[in-house]
Amino acid sequence: MEATATQYPTVSDDPQVQAFYEMCREKGTDHNMAKIFALRDPPGLRTNKTFLANRGDPFDGDDAKAKRCVAAARAGGVNPTGKTYLGGLAKYEGDPKAWIDGKGDVERVCAERGWGCEGSVTVESPVNETPDLFEEPYRVADDLVQEEVAKRLNGEKVGKNERAALVEKVSDQLSGD
Repeated sequence: MEATATQYPTVSDDPQVQAFYEMCREKGTDHNMAKIFALRDPPGLRTNKTFLANRGDPFDGDDAKAKRCVAAARAGGVNPTGKTYLGGLAKYEGDPKAWIDGKGDVERVCAERGWGCEGSVTVESPVNETPDLFEEPYRVADDLVQEEVAKRLNGEKVGKNERAALVEKVSDQLSGD
């Protein structure tokens, strides 16, 4: 009778983390404990309470800034009482959306603004489609073409058709065609 390998659920895309999880399971550790050990993520450390704990003064003792931010929050319809100001979420000083009372607020604001974040709160960053700079063929600017045509003609008078042909030729050369 052949021994078959036990199939364990995937707990991480990181091969080292997954291997550690599987080693724990093979030694008799149950799924939940093996996952905690492998991910190094004990329960209770991802709560809103621990997320908000020991944040300190978000205004670094700047009472004037604190008053401005509180006033901006109230003007924006947010009651800052019992909330924490996260400057990293603010688009501008006093942004009412930067007042949070938990991780859910961070997730919501990041999602609304198309921002990603990673750490105590993880929000996938949307794929930023960058334009293909070479989708259209490169064409050199007209003023540079005219400057080069003037250099080549060096004051010589030419007909309209001859000049147009030279402009086209110089444009193609400078554009890499």
